[in-house]
Amino acid sequence: MLTSGLVHKFLRAAAAPIRVGDHASVPLEIPIQPVVTSEVRRRMRADDDGGLWLVFFDRTGVQLLCLGVEEGTHSIDELFRRHLVELIRHVDAHRVVLAIHRPDGRPRRADRMLWREISRRLADEWPHQVDLLVVGDETTWAPRPRPRRRAA
Repeated sequence: MLTSGLVHKFLRAAAAPIRVGDHASVPLEIPIQPVVTSEVRRRMRADDDGGLWLVFFDRTGVQLLCLGVEEGTHSIDELFRRHLVELIRHVDAHRVVLAIHRPDGRPRRADRMLWREISRRLADEWPHQVDLLVVGDETTWAPRPRPRRRAA
């Protein structure tokens, strides 16, 4: 699990982005929800309500990296959001899923707000997809895809 301090040390050590492969901005055709669900359920503990994992994928849908964030969603502040954004920027992946464990499989307001804020901060400079998946003990939840706005 990564603490904010460890994330900061990781970011200082990573002078250049981690290059994982060639990326074309094409939508993923491979469903990743079962992969993320399995990964999070394998790693979670019974007391992990609010546990947060960042799961990175390449453009073909192959999982590259899964990082557990020790603080989870328990203490989201500006410093935490900045560290999360910097960490995502330094991994050269096509897609990242913010996977949050909630025993009942239902998102909290803080989960959706974190996802929206991270997506907004990355929108201009990290052109890849940021997803949210809430993983419960027996169910999962993901936001409905939003229709893309057409240029006027």
